[in-house]
Amino acid sequence: MRRITAEMIFDGKQLHQSPMVLLLHDDGRFANLVPAAEAGGDVEYFKGLLMPGMVPAAGPESRPQQPRCPGR
Repeated sequence: MRRITAEMIFDGKQLHQSPMVLLLHDDGRFANLVPAAEAGGDVEYFKGLLMPGMVPAAGPESRPQQPRCPGR
């Protein structure tokens, strides 16, 4: 299990500024968001904001490739 935290974590509904830790399965899937005191293990720290589950929409490189129709 991977444990990461940041200055702020947005869970889609609430902005957490208190010490919260994002727990991820070994394959990178979301497991849980818990208070730091309950996280255990090594916690990686990132400066800034974490927004787990948000889909990047910055530009074409962040969008999934769409299948192309032949002849178009």
